[in-house]
Amino acid sequence: MEKNIWFPFSDEPLIDSHFYVPAFSSPAVVMPENAPDGAWHIFLHSWLGIHHFKSDSGIAWEPKKLVVARGHYPFVFSDGGRYYLVYENHEPENINDSFKRFGHRKYCSRIQIISSENLVKWSHPKTVLSAEDVPYSSDYTGRPCLTSPSMIKWKDGTFRLYFSAADMVLPAGKTEKKENRRFAPRFFGYAEALSLDEKFLVPGDSLLLEAQPDSKYSNLSPGNIRIVSHNDVIYGFMCSYYWDEKNYKASSAVMLLKSEDGLKFSSIGEKPILGPQTEGWASRFIKTCDVKYKSEEDCWYLYFSASGDKKDVLHLWEREGVGLFIGNEPKDSL
Repeated sequence: MEKNIWFPFSDEPLIDSHFYVPAFSSPAVVMPENAPDGAWHIFLHSWLGIHHFKSDSGIAWEPKKLVVARGHYPFVFSDGGRYYLVYENHEPENINDSFKRFGHRKYCSRIQIISSENLVKWSHPKTVLSAEDVPYSSDYTGRPCLTSPSMIKWKDGTFRLYFSAADMVLPAGKTEKKENRRFAPRFFGYAEALSLDEKFLVPGDSLLLEAQPDSKYSNLSPGNIRIVSHNDVIYGFMCSYYWDEKNYKASSAVMLLKSEDGLKFSSIGEKPILGPQTEGWASRFIKTCDVKYKSEEDCWYLYFSASGDKKDVLHLWEREGVGLFIGNEPKDSL
């Protein structure tokens, strides 16, 4: 059987961070054949919120505007001639809470949706899922936390919203300072709704994935997972975290999952399709990704965000940028 072949487009990031925006993360891509203007579009988040970039090639990107202030983990979903930007937000919903001292603000992580006909003008946000409604969403501080939404429309017309939940602290390596904590989602689950105009409900058996102690590449956390529907098969591109025994540190890799029903996932192969590089901008963690199939080229574009050995000019934050891997259609073995 044909093997999966993935290769980097470039050794450098396509979208790099700046000293005032030290990290661009969580790419969400609209391919030109699915865009209203025939161009490439990508949405990313930084500490400022969700940014919109545009391109004629999918390689060189031009920043357009900040779409959602303080939004995180964007995902773009299209249905019925409209585009839906799905994302996480944890700013206070009550404006009075915004003026309270930082330590006493109400933390309310939730998934919100805005919609558009042209990827330019967007509707007002609507909350479709609160972390408080997910029983396993409490993070290491006890706060309910959601990240990385993905959405598909199932065969019966039901909308299924996938998400990661409950940030955990990754163990520190031998050369790392314990105060430089790094985090990863602990669980992966889903919610459902019959319409995008209503709240999503969390089934009792909604928890789908968590760390697998016996797995070489996901023994710490399943991480952020991008769900992709293609040819009636559900694929999961899992940016999982694991303990690297050789280098005695936490690391990450992109593992390929497959599901027939979107609920039970199994790994395709035992090796990752993408792992941290030995040096350079993507040598620390592969954090998030988005994957799109380009039919005219018969290949997949995997845009990913990663951190590495670069820091900002003040040496306060780890830099994170966006790169590109290209591969063939997923197969059942590596």
